[in-house]
Amino acid sequence: MDGGTITASSFTLTDGEGQPMAATVAYAAATRTATLQPAHALANGKTYTARLAGTIRTTGGAALGADYVWQFRVEPLIRYTPLPLIRK
Repeated sequence: MDGGTITASSFTLTDGEGQPMAATVAYAAATRTATLQPAHALANGKTYTARLAGTIRTTGGAALGADYVWQFRVEPLIRYTPLPLIRK
């Protein structure tokens, strides 16, 4: 991918009401990994939408052509207390 085309405007996150979430976007060419780090913690029980814009390009110059959009829901971390080990 052309890392210069992966920016905060081409890789976005919105909340369940469609409001943009502030985030930092980075691209690591060595691992070919794009990351989006929200500025604030995401809320449990809420659904978010991520979008990669169709304008993102490969190193050869070809654009994705269409937006790639997906949704995910944040679920609370389940914590448990281990039972004590009973020795006889």
